[in-house]
Amino acid sequence: MKSVSAAVTLVSDLHCGSMLGIVNCDEGVSLDEDDNGYRPSKGQRWLWQCWLDFIQRAKENAKGRRHYLILNGDLVDGQVKNSNQVITADMTIQRQIALDVIDPLAQTADRIFVIRGTEAHTGLSAREEEAIARDLESVEKSGKKISSWWELRAEIGGVTFDVTHHVSGGGRAWTMGNTANRVAAEAMFVAAQRDERAPDLVFRSHIHKYQDSGANFRARAIILPAWQLRTAYAHRINAGIADVGGVLAQTAQGRIENLTVKLYKPERRETWRDE
Repeated sequence: MKSVSAAVTLVSDLHCGSMLGIVNCDEGVSLDEDDNGYRPSKGQRWLWQCWLDFIQRAKENAKGRRHYLILNGDLVDGQVKNSNQVITADMTIQRQIALDVIDPLAQTADRIFVIRGTEAHTGLSAREEEAIARDLESVEKSGKKISSWWELRAEIGGVTFDVTHHVSGGGRAWTMGNTANRVAAEAMFVAAQRDERAPDLVFRSHIHKYQDSGANFRARAIILPAWQLRTAYAHRINAGIADVGGVLAQTAQGRIENLTVKLYKPERRETWRDE
């Protein structure tokens, strides 16, 4: 629909239910009927303030436009093997944490797409994200009875989007950008194989590191940042500090009118000094 003037908001890797993932600090987390609760950490309170700022930016970006929200996977943390950094193993509560986080942003959207993430976090066939998608209003279904997507190919404002969660590749400083370049090249190669037009924008997630192929290829590939701080696993593999943020785009008449990547930088811990 090239006549549509659209705003597109993309976020991923919320990992709700993780002690390092985002929590709605205004609503709080109730763990059971006996009013036992969870107290968000300083880092989670910082994430929530960043999330509120991002929502405001999304609203401003969507003024006078039809607003599309794409949630690109790993919305909950799940029952992660060999990890004790979870608020609760109860997936009903983890889904509610995710809904409480997503709802203020979802209320601004005309259409919502929920993309399936990693089965290690979201269950077999990403059943937790399918359940979340069914609880959200304005969700665009992938099938008659299926509310979430493994892969989204969409034309919004005449601009073609290719969105899926998974991507392989590291986030080392000396290889930064390689993954996005490869994804862009692969998207163009697949399009050529199928005798199709290459997508304008390709989005992937999963590695919690922002990358952007920029103008290197006909297709522009962006690896989305996350909304989870560095976990014990990330420390173990020396993954570095996770990138936090999301993408705001404006499209119309087949053109990308604006694309902004908003990143939030946590303060580094003060250096210990021998006095």
